[in-house]
Amino acid sequence: QNGRSFRHSPSHFEQTLKLCMAAIATTLMRVRQDIDMLTKRLTWTSAMSSQAEHHILLRDDELPALHELCLPAMPNDSLRGDDRGGEAVPHKRMSNRRTCALLLGEVMGTGILSLPFAASRLGWGFALGSCVGFALCANYSGRLLARIRNDSFPTAESYTDVARLTCGPVFGGVTRVAICLNWSLLLPYYMLASTDALHVCVGTWLPGWGQADLSLLVVLMLLLPCQLRGFTQISSLCAPSSAAILLAIAIALLDFSLQPSSPHSAPMASAEPPAEVSGPPAMRLSSYGHLASSYGHLASFIFAYQGQSMFLEMMSEMREPAEFSRVLDLAYSLMCSAYLLTVTVAFGMQGGAVASFLPDGMAEGPLKRLVGGCVLFHVLVAYVITGQPLYRYITSSLSPATLDKVSLTGRAHWLAITCAYLTFGYLVTNTLPFFAEVQELVGALSGAPIIFAWPAYFYCASCYQRASSLRATMKMIGVVDIALCALFLLVFTPIFTIFGTMGALRAFLPK
Repeated sequence: QNGRSFRHSPSHFEQTLKLCMAAIATTLMRVRQDIDMLTKRLTWTSAMSSQAEHHILLRDDELPALHELCLPAMPNDSLRGDDRGGEAVPHKRMSNRRTCALLLGEVMGTGILSLPFAASRLGWGFALGSCVGFALCANYSGRLLARIRNDSFPTAESYTDVARLTCGPVFGGVTRVAICLNWSLLLPYYMLASTDALHVCVGTWLPGWGQADLSLLVVLMLLLPCQLRGFTQISSLCAPSSAAILLAIAIALLDFSLQPSSPHSAPMASAEPPAEVSGPPAMRLSSYGHLASSYGHLASFIFAYQGQSMFLEMMSEMREPAEFSRVLDLAYSLMCSAYLLTVTVAFGMQGGAVASFLPDGMAEGPLKRLVGGCVLFHVLVAYVITGQPLYRYITSSLSPATLDKVSLTGRAHWLAITCAYLTFGYLVTNTLPFFAEVQELVGALSGAPIIFAWPAYFYCASCYQRASSLRATMKMIGVVDIALCALFLLVFTPIFTIFGTMGALRAFLPK
């Protein structure tokens, strides 16, 4: 009987179809509450594909109504995590400009402030070559990560996700531990740098305050901004942060250019200028007369471009993840230009007496305090950026139900975790007060594997999964990418990790 009425009245069929789709939408809404985010996103993709195949059954004027009917049953692109019973933290809203500012704020941290010191130990040729060469390497590894996410694993949001998808849960767990360890080492480093910058800013006004007192002030400054729980929210701080560090460098370089000599860097000159070795003046490796120490200073340049461990998290919050390669080109071009200018002017003006922490070489006065304030603000923002994925992982492990819920319980859990790590950073800051040495050690241990090893391996493994054979994999990757990935995995990773760590430990342990 119904079939006969459908033949004579097509509108009845359309009405029944709408009721069926409404029932499907209601069912999907209930199922969504019991599955994780990855499954929800795959369900959304499948449902949208099904609608695209059958939308011809509906009139054009009915499509918006159908979209509104089915949309609540699917995961919202602007939300992530469990939003039951409350409002969720916004995600997936970052424009290309915000992403570029976030990338600059996260990568261009305080590493730039120690590059002139590293250049004074390496010589002009190796220093300038490292500025350009490592920028190209870091940009290429970021492009590999963009290809991995956009072409192979569009739902991946971290190194851990890609490792699990390519090699299974065991390798995913090992990768998670390594990345979290890297972030855990970076947070005390940024707190140490913040303490140094605060001393430059207010040290003359607080002569009786020691490092422990200044570190406590830094902890109090970080407590409130660390409660920002998404990159989309944090990105609002990144443009002012990048402007602050560029302003600080410009003022410092102007101060150096006005100095006829380097009398104000005398305290730092107690570390004797490196002895020169045979060879062309522009290509001398002059670092404590030991090859490992030279590689240790190269680690400073690696650290200055490190940030790949958060690129997948950034792409997951972009409105257009396919545009990430363009963002990389712009960001690394700006960073490389800033690094070259800083190294050229600071090293050229002060030579081997350049300070390991650049503002220490400035003349005492208002300009130096202004530079200290700018550096302090930039480092505080870098701490907030670096801590966000670490806090997020800990929260997802301890209390996944409140990960993205904007509620009193969710805020309390996040506050407890941030306070615990601020306390940890405070303790480390007061036991490792050596700025340049800590930077070299962290850069050598974590920078080289993150920049070189993981992106190259992930890209080859993802291509192997998509191809039908080893020959097809090699054809898919291409000759150029095969050569570059082999260079990253077999040459750069072991050399810069082993020799860089040896050089950093050689300089750090005696102190």
